[in-house]
This record gives sequence, structure tokens and C-alpha cells, in this order.
Amino acid sequence: MTPCPYAPPTPEPSDLRECAATLRRHWRSALAPLALALGVAGALTAREPETYTAATTLILDPETPPTEARAILQSRSLAARAHVAGESVRAMPISGTRIVSLEVTGSSAVDVAMDANALAAEYLRTTPRASILDGALPPTERAGPRWGPRLGWAGILGLIGGALLAWARAALERA
Repeated sequence: MTPCPYAPPTPEPSDLRECAATLRRHWRSALAPLALALGVAGALTAREPETYTAATTLILDPETPPTEARAILQSRSLAARAHVAGESVRAMPISGTRIVSLEVTGSSAVDVAMDANALAAEYLRTTPRASILDGALPPTERAGPRWGPRLGWAGILGLIGGALLAWARAALERA
């Protein structure tokens, strides 16, 4: 039986042993980028303020297209009329329905709930055929900063950088 000419080459056991030996010889070089990446990611994440997200759910006016309602709900003019400042506002229509989830993110759990409800009430003043399906309550958990994903990605990038540094040092030793 002849080998398939299109098959990818399989690594030889000696190649894998050589890679493992390189990592054993240069383990400090391999771990330095990992420690650096985790330290930087941790320090940057620790400096971020805690954030909270509250949501209220609206049923739209049947004559208002969801994209138009989304633009109005996220507009600065609506936020100014509702006295909501400095918060992140996101309106997300639920596909195939006349329902929109209005999310407000900020630094105070109580304020984001009050702001989401104030935005919804102001929208209802301008669009009387819309209605509130579910009002916002103060969130019980914070929305950020998100430690897990950031440290996870930093760890992956640090491991890759460490392996590349170890192999580069081994290549320099052979040269």
C-alpha cells in the first residue's frame, strides 16, 4: 500500500521529544511571557471600575419599524430628555417580534435601573402606542470587569509567546 501524496506529514517521535527537550531547557524563557501577559491583563482589569447592567422590555408601536425604535431608544436626545448622562445604552430588538430589550450599563446598580426605566418612560411619552412589558430592577450581580475571559486570553497568548521565545533561544544556541 502506497502512502497518500496529499496526506499531511505526521510528526516523528524524535521531533516531539526535541520540542519537549527545548521547553525543558528554556522553561524560564517560556514562562516569562506568560507571567508578563497575566500580570498586565490583571493590572489593567483591576483598574477598571465595576459596572452593572439593568434592562427593561418594551412592546413597540405596531407602526414603528424596530430599527427606527432602536435608533430613537439609543439616541442622545432621548437620554437628555430622560436626564440620563454618561451611561451606555443598548436597544436590542427580539427577532420576529415587536419587543425590544433596553439595556443601560453604568457604575451604580440602582442608577442603571432608574435610568432604564426613565428612558422607557420618556420613549412612551413620544410613542403612546408602545408599552412597557417588564420594568428594570437593580441588578444583583455586576456586569464587569470580566476577569475570566481576559486572563484566559492573556494566558493563551503568554504560552504561545513563551514557546516561541524558547524555540528562538534554542535556534540562537544552535547558530
